[in-house]
Amino acid sequence: MVVSKLSKTLLNIISIMILSRYLVLEQYGFYRQFLVSNQLLSSILSLGIPASTMYFLSSSERKKYLPNVYIVLFSISILSFLFSPIFVRLFDINFKINFFTKNWLILGFIYSVSIFVTASENMLIALKKVKYMPVYILIPNLFWLSGILYSSFFKKDLFFILIIFFVRFLLYFLITIIFVAERFEFSQITKKRIKAVLLFGLPVGVSAIIGKFSSNIDKLVIGNFYDSQTFAVFSNGAYEIPFLAIIGGSLFNVLIPSLKKEFENKSKERVLKLWKKAGLSMISIIVPIAATFVVFAKPSVLFLFSEKYIEAVPYFRLYQIRLFFRIFLYGSFFIAAGKSKLYMYNAAISMIMNLILDIVLVSLIGPIGAVLATLLSVLILVLLQLTQISRILSVSIKEVYPWKKWSISIVIALFISTILYLLSSLISSNIILWLFFMGISFIINFFVLSKFIDSQILDYLLSFIKRG
Repeated sequence: MVVSKLSKTLLNIISIMILSRYLVLEQYGFYRQFLVSNQLLSSILSLGIPASTMYFLSSSERKKYLPNVYIVLFSISILSFLFSPIFVRLFDINFKINFFTKNWLILGFIYSVSIFVTASENMLIALKKVKYMPVYILIPNLFWLSGILYSSFFKKDLFFILIIFFVRFLLYFLITIIFVAERFEFSQITKKRIKAVLLFGLPVGVSAIIGKFSSNIDKLVIGNFYDSQTFAVFSNGAYEIPFLAIIGGSLFNVLIPSLKKEFENKSKERVLKLWKKAGLSMISIIVPIAATFVVFAKPSVLFLFSEKYIEAVPYFRLYQIRLFFRIFLYGSFFIAAGKSKLYMYNAAISMIMNLILDIVLVSLIGPIGAVLATLLSVLILVLLQLTQISRILSVSIKEVYPWKKWSISIVIALFISTILYLLSSLISSNIILWLFFMGISFIINFFVLSKFIDSQILDYLLSFIKRG
């Protein structure tokens, strides 16, 4: 499953690389604004249904709840389409363009089918159809990539790309329907079950909405203050490397049951030990990646987006600094501790703070202010959550975070990466050479930090190789 998600992420990166090269700045800006709109609407309108889907379809009563899940998803999808003229108008007002209204019909179809897609993966998992996940992920995304290549070769416009995007999501929908097809009776559809599906996932849905808004506030503010060309440059600079979410999520999702068990046993010492061990293990991966992208920001932007977006380099470099703080996924701790609401409140506080900082700093110093606002919000949120974790575990904040090893690892990684960047720049400014040195930077940093900071991941890899 992780391999399938990594494949999907890689195909998405390739599609962005192609689109950023062949679309003109304004059209690419419109496309990135559309992505923001789709992420926000699918998160808001899904109402936490993905969580309800996982819960009810994993139970012994899944056959009773399956038609109710369908009814809820289809109903919300239809409503999404009917209200799409209002949604597109709101986005046009924020971004001060007429792109959304002009293309409201195809956008309405995309918003509609996106609702179902938000729950598709959870359906496959809950109904024990995980073996079909590679087909579910690869077929739509290979179609999408083929369509992008065709569009690039024949110089198709943005409307054509939106059609391909819609068909891609339609394929997600159709494949899900085919693979999860089970007999059910319409008599199983009841108001009580529909209400249960709607209400169960609502708290999770609210958290997801807050998370999506937080990750897109900077783009909404920049889109309101500046034109689509500036937005295109900024959105490429404010680009988070997607692989890290998959790596971190895989580790900390596995950690939740262990933490929960220790909380139930009232063993705070054991919780603290597991928590710090997980964070230390992430240092040898996260810090080398972060340092490499911070130092090699210019070749990264040139490789991902082309020379056309060279102005995005300062944004990209600063934005990658937030990766250093990603050695923990704090949601895992709060879920295991039974403090999900506290985690949601933290996210809401961070979102409001981020919005205020974005507006103030963008007004004062321009687009770079949005990146600084994001960094400040991340730093304050991390400190807030660490304070809360220390109180829950009844220990000092110094004990819940590996401050010394984390700081030393950052200094070491930045030093090694800078030396390699300067060396590569002296030899040549060829992008292939830069990419080669980026790879060398990560590898050296990984082995050095595994040697002097924490060797858990390296030990695991070596044992895996020996078993193979």
